[in-house]
Amino acid sequence: MKKPYVIAICQQKGGVGKTTMTINLAATLVRKGYRILAVDIDPQANMSTSMGYLVPDKRPTLYNIITNHISGLSNNLMEAIRTWEAEQVDYIPSNIMMAGVSGSISQYPNYTSVLREILSDPVCNRYDYILIDCKPALDLIVDNALAAADGVIIPAQTEEYALDQLYPTFLQCQKHHAHILGIVCTMYDPRYNAHKGVVEAIHTAYPELAFQQTISRYADYANSLNEKRSVHCVPGGEAKKQLLKLTDEIITRSGKE
Repeated sequence: MKKPYVIAICQQKGGVGKTTMTINLAATLVRKGYRILAVDIDPQANMSTSMGYLVPDKRPTLYNIITNHISGLSNNLMEAIRTWEAEQVDYIPSNIMMAGVSGSISQYPNYTSVLREILSDPVCNRYDYILIDCKPALDLIVDNALAAADGVIIPAQTEEYALDQLYPTFLQCQKHHAHILGIVCTMYDPRYNAHKGVVEAIHTAYPELAFQQTISRYADYANSLNEKRSVHCVPGGEAKKQLLKLTDEIITRSGKE
């Protein structure tokens, strides 16, 4: 059976659009006919909440799945998978307990392979893509996401020092032999020359990695998430057009055309 393509959306800096990208990329891929599983490894659990997760719902979360795995206990991954009904995206939620999970993982012999082992469950083979929403850090659980990923997408906010902020994530990807699928320039505003300069600098420094499509700062993203929907629920809009173009680039680079 063909295995899913695992993408980690990763950047050690917060506020660059990782969660917004994960949510909307998942919904866009579903609209293009792909089967998607989104995995939230951030203890803030914003992805989970945006997809409708209510705490607690008496079903296992990613924290339970991880702690059972490293303790040698049996897991039923299906019990942890919920469905974001509005967008038909399956997801495994996080919660605040994930804040301390790195300490538990560090006791596991193959401590960087925990997430990869979990996602090798045959249940995951029903999906075309698995998207991992990473926390803004480069700790052991993020190491696990990078080690599990077939490709890494790095969002880069179009602000001063954007190039410098990419470097730690690049080093961590190199450490885990993680393939960088691409860099996405986010929160772009073409009215500002500074933003244009950042985009140009990223494309000049990393011409093979930078996606052609930038993601602008639109209210559509925040408004749709308030409704627990993707940006596709907003009539018309440039945000949706940008997302569709970016998704096509991602599909091409991942070889899932």
